[in-house]
Amino acid sequence: MAHSWSGNLVTTKNWEHFWLNEGWTTFFERKIVGRLEGEDARQLSAVIGVNDLKSAVEFFGEDNPLTALVPKLEGIDPDDAFSTVPYDKGFNLLYYLEQLLGGPKVFEPYMRAYIHEFQGKSITTDDWKSFLFKYIERNHPEKVASLNSVDWDGWLYKPGMPPVRNQFDMRPQQVTIDLAQK
Repeated sequence: MAHSWSGNLVTTKNWEHFWLNEGWTTFFERKIVGRLEGEDARQLSAVIGVNDLKSAVEFFGEDNPLTALVPKLEGIDPDDAFSTVPYDKGFNLLYYLEQLLGGPKVFEPYMRAYIHEFQGKSITTDDWKSFLFKYIERNHPEKVASLNSVDWDGWLYKPGMPPVRNQFDMRPQQVTIDLAQK
């Protein structure tokens, strides 16, 4: 279902913006899991995803341009850039924005508006970001300063781990560790 929305209904204009498919899909999937299995399951999946992202960054190298959310792929086979980076770095950006902007009550209506705005279209990160700002300016003008405070260059174009470390609930992970140790 998540891929039907972000990847099929709204898709990326080219492979440099692959995170728009996969980061959004991962975000939607974890939202769905949270609704079906509870927030603990969503948080556990996010923690696992951060660990996967760290492994990918370590594999490529922290300064490798292919670990940027929007990598420059001129002269590079997109298959060489394939990793969990667009999935989990993209998820982390969207999760960060959700928290920054006021949680699900603000972000979920934006998610619906995003899909509605771009359905049937191929877009770039600039298209996405421009719409995000327009949506927030129109619906939550008090949140524009928060959007302006985001390190957009760090999130989108710098290699390595995200500039902000999201705080996820570690209790669900600890439960599984405790069970494994028993």
